[in-house]
Amino acid sequence: MKLKEIFKFALNRIGEHEGDRQITNIVISGINAGYKIIAIKNKKTKQIPITAELNVPVSLPVDFINLVLLQKEGVDGGRLSPNDYFSESDILLVTNLDVVGDLTMYYNYIPVDLVYGIDDEKEPSIQAAYHIALASYAAYYYFIFKKDFNAATMCLNEFNAITGLAETTEINSDQPNIQESNKK
Repeated sequence: MKLKEIFKFALNRIGEHEGDRQITNIVISGINAGYKIIAIKNKKTKQIPITAELNVPVSLPVDFINLVLLQKEGVDGGRLSPNDYFSESDILLVTNLDVVGDLTMYYNYIPVDLVYGIDDEKEPSIQAAYHIALASYAAYYYFIFKKDFNAATMCLNEFNAITGLAETTEINSDQPNIQESNKK
């Protein structure tokens, strides 16, 4: 499903129509939040070239979640040992003089937000089976905003059932809501 289709499906779920900017922002925020949750659990990998010097920090990409593999041509099958480098937070440090230079890094990444009006024809880079779950998570966001905790619980449970990411959940009014963050 494309973003436009997920958005319209979410609007249908919550009984709203296109045109209200606040509702659009809440629904798109919910789609993107669900997108990131799924992407973190069902990781996708990117490959990039890097140049590393001995004990000189290399900044990791902003979409970096975790390191999968570092390779250098001509080194034992190309694969670097975890003893050859150190990765922490947003930096990578090569600690073995024998492996400095041009490397290939494979890492799991978190996707960038989908932007309404720009990415309408774009499909989220997660398994197609999870696209419908994004509409459920958007509906969850909307119902939290509206303080309809029963409907929010139902939508969150549906999201969890589709994705298999968590047990069913019950939401109560003591939990913080997203209403304040969406007033911006």
